[in-house]
Amino acid sequence: HGALAAAAVMDIHAFRLLPNQDLKQSLVAYAIEHRLQAGCIVTCVGSLQKVCLRLANATAKNKNEIVTLHERFEIVSLTGTLSQHGCHLHMSIADHQGNVVG
Repeated sequence: HGALAAAAVMDIHAFRLLPNQDLKQSLVAYAIEHRLQAGCIVTCVGSLQKVCLRLANATAKNKNEIVTLHERFEIVSLTGTLSQHGCHLHMSIADHQGNVVG
């Protein structure tokens, strides 16, 4: 019954990485190449063989605890923001036994 508000326009980008490409570096390079100003990661599927995660349990003494893992993982969640100026990502991965980290 009421007037419809003007719809916001959202451009959708989808792309595939090749094996051994760095996920974060590739996302940032894509954002720079396409001059993204305010992007968001809606979904992601794939696998990784080396993962570096900054853990969320930062303290005053340990502000950036980073864990590096070497084995095959499936990405079960990847969300965040992305622009040509950088990104802020949150990711969870699962190993072959279904154990999740991140």
